[in-house]
Amino acid sequence: MTETTIRSESDFLDLAKRVLLDDDISITNIKFDGWPTIEFYIQGERYNQSLPVSAMEGYVGFQQELYRLFTDLKYNQPSLQSLRVNDRKDLELVFKVLEGSSDTKADGWDALNSMIDGFDTLLAGMDSMEKVLLVISLAGLFAGTWCFTAWNTRRGENEQFKDQQETTRKAIESSNENVKEVSNLLQKVLVNHPSLSKEHQKVAEYSDQAFSSLMRRVSDADYVRSGRNEFKGAEIREFSRRRRGENGKRNERTDDFYIEGVERASNDSEYMTIKTIKVNTEVQIKMKALESIVGDDLEILLNAFMSGKPLTIRYISSVRGQDEYSAQFSYVVTEDQSSSDNDLEQQLA
Repeated sequence: MTETTIRSESDFLDLAKRVLLDDDISITNIKFDGWPTIEFYIQGERYNQSLPVSAMEGYVGFQQELYRLFTDLKYNQPSLQSLRVNDRKDLELVFKVLEGSSDTKADGWDALNSMIDGFDTLLAGMDSMEKVLLVISLAGLFAGTWCFTAWNTRRGENEQFKDQQETTRKAIESSNENVKEVSNLLQKVLVNHPSLSKEHQKVAEYSDQAFSSLMRRVSDADYVRSGRNEFKGAEIREFSRRRRGENGKRNERTDDFYIEGVERASNDSEYMTIKTIKVNTEVQIKMKALESIVGDDLEILLNAFMSGKPLTIRYISSVRGQDEYSAQFSYVVTEDQSSSDNDLEQQLA
């Protein structure tokens, strides 16, 4: 039984090799100090020494998905309403914009340590391998060492896992320690590991949604880098088309609604509840929303409530079977935005 402190990506990859290739579960206490750093580097006409408001909304969406990951694993409730004041304080990221660029970085190690410490009950029900896999999954996805979109291809390998470990070991030895190649090789082992559970898959799904929330808000960028994840042109715009409607997964969609009311949880609450009825199914859906996200759309929502006319709304929800739950308001879609989205889909088709 040992403990270790991870201070760099090199330290992290050494740990990942021991766990993924040698089945080493002797390290039971893993702490992070000085690493990981959460980084977004954005290039494009609107991102020259500046960050548009839409991009800032993407950062908020990124943070919210990390909150939901925490509440889902700790409280078994993927809702921001479950987040406690201390949780929010411990997990909040502070991004710094580097001078003369659109390169932003946040120190992620304190939030990561707090998140892992908060999973004490969850970890108590796991065996040693499951625990360490959860930690390296979280850390690698935070830092962008693992590619968040690659988890969608889990179990893609047909070879036996022990054979895959040995094949990967030989490939790493011949890679001359190329960090990106080593990362990719280890990730393939991780996503096919037989000890991964539904909790590990949730980490991947929420991380995917967190990064996607930002990417969709910077769809006009020419280039985006987060850790070792790189996207260009059409790859970035593809995030505006993505749907995640499988059972239990977060899903961004657009639909028409009648507004039945807008309520605030309390006088000092920053959250609102938007009561809606979906036009085509007459299903009632309550959408949670941050006041800062609703912004100028509040007047539009209230006017729709008074007039009884429907609105087109972009929102995120979870889906199980035919039912939607944990709906989160994103924004009201205007005619100009709708036309723009249609043009974009035709270009990418």
